Amino acid sequence: MVAPQEGWRIHNQNKEEETSEHSLLLCEWTRAVWFGSQSQCTPTNRNVRSVGEWLQQMYINCKKASKAKADQNWSRICITMWTIWKARNNHVYNSIELNPESTINHARRIELEYNNQTNDHSYKVRVDNRGSTTPIKWRPPPQSWLKINSDTSFSKGTKSGSTTSVIRDHREKILGGSATEI
Repeated sequence: MVAPQEGWRIHNQNKEEETSEHSLLLCEWTRAVWFGSQSQCTPTNRNVRSVGEWLQQMYINCKKASKAKADQNWSRICITMWTIWKARNNHVYNSIELNPESTINHARRIELEYNNQTNDHSYKVRVDNRGSTTPIKWRPPPQSWLKINSDTSFSKGTKSGSTTSVIRDHREKILGGSATEI
């Protein structure tokens, strides 16, 4: 396990520009998180040109496994990235020291909670469109970026739900996606 070290800094002591690639994948502390996480991903300068391309490659790699394993791996990657982002924001806005081990443990707790919720309920999803909805306009990401949209629904009545995610480029082309019953 990675021990907390004195001097973890969001800007690598101002030596690195804080790009999304650096902040989420290549910073010294985020690389420690990825190395210690269960996602089996190790971002490096050699395999990361952009966050979008890296996520697309990870998605392709995940899809090579069985559906259950692919969904689990993709969930781990998304949860790890989200916990890195939250830890980074806590550091920037609340002056909370960056700690790879606590970030890894937080990601594991979230994954465990997610798995407990999804494994306990194997009912089919019931769609109920009687309620009113507010239309949401999708906006494409900037050129050379990818956008991942995800959504989750859950019915207390049937104790079932679903999660979905879709990856699109700036031309609105769908590059991949997944759906999971809960």
